[in-house]
Amino acid sequence: MSEEAAGQSHLGTPGWRKSSYSTATGACVEIEDRGASIAFRDSKDPSGPELVFSRAQFSLFVQFAATGDSGHAQTGTGQLA
Repeated sequence: MSEEAAGQSHLGTPGWRKSSYSTATGACVEIEDRGASIAFRDSKDPSGPELVFSRAQFSLFVQFAATGDSGHAQTGTGQLA
């Protein structure tokens, strides 16, 4: 089975890619590699708004999603230092 058929697409290829954790009800996000940036959108609303992050921001997002640790110190107010 190809990686794409298994739901494991690679960044660096053009076009929107649906999350491998997508549900049958369509509750998922899509991602698009734009070279210097990464874009996200709601797969149920492909003409809706997009969130676009730099590669550095995307890396921090992935780190936080995987570990819950943003890599930034928190201040007493809950704001990132």
